[in-house]
Amino acid sequence: MMDENFVNEKIHGKRDDSFRAFIRSLLLISKVKSKYIDALTTDENMKYYKIAFTHKDYDSTDNYEFFELLGDATLNKCLVWYLKDRFPILNNAEGVKVLSRLKINLVSKESFCRIARDYNFEPYISFTSEMRIKCIDSILEDCVEAFFGVTELLVNQYYDGLGYKICFNILKGILDKREISLRYQDLYDSITRLKECFDYFSSPHLSKKCPYIWGKLQFQAFKDMERNEQVVSIFQFCKASGRKEIIAQRRGKVLDETRRQMCEEYLQFLESKQYSKPVSKYYQMLEKYSN
Repeated sequence: MMDENFVNEKIHGKRDDSFRAFIRSLLLISKVKSKYIDALTTDENMKYYKIAFTHKDYDSTDNYEFFELLGDATLNKCLVWYLKDRFPILNNAEGVKVLSRLKINLVSKESFCRIARDYNFEPYISFTSEMRIKCIDSILEDCVEAFFGVTELLVNQYYDGLGYKICFNILKGILDKREISLRYQDLYDSITRLKECFDYFSSPHLSKKCPYIWGKLQFQAFKDMERNEQVVSIFQFCKASGRKEIIAQRRGKVLDETRRQMCEEYLQFLESKQYSKPVSKYYQMLEKYSN
């Protein structure tokens, strides 16, 4: 909840020579020749990059929404083809599920925010102080996508079809510096792993083997407006008996993060009681290919 005395001000992203230098530094990751970067960063083309770093609350007309849409499509394709090259062991029917999970993880808000923070995007974003407080992570994610959207669009104006390759090389340069884990625990978030654990111990041959798992998982959440917090609860429910019990509750600022933390804690509790879903041999084998 915003303070009643809060003044929503416009925050002006840097638009001096440092902004051009910032865009050039990102384009240089692709290892493209300087003469092509010069063409992409003319005064006329920099207008597009300025829009790519402008939020709609700052400017309702010239903002990044269109370029964000383009960049979303660009990055989704780049990531799948990048992962195909980085992990050839996954280039088969069995590996599709893992490739899909890696893609989900790498196109996440958390992943794109990491890029934005590693390369210092924020000083160049024009937005409002209210939006900065409420959704800075979403805005950072959007600007990463918008940057790639503008870049593919501009390159294609000079060399049709080359824009994707330049964007791919930029993303490759960024992700090549990042370790990407194939561990089951890193591929799947705690919410997914807890659900799978419940399914495992609810299967016919293991039913009632774990005294802590006897029903289906249910999540409930509400916003405590006075404390500006999410209150998240995990219930266990058995339709046949009508039994319903709360197994965990936690407060937090961000709903998804709070849910993940709760699930991780309950997984650790189950593990401490010697109740864990075994990791398949396939995922055990994949772990050594993390790099």
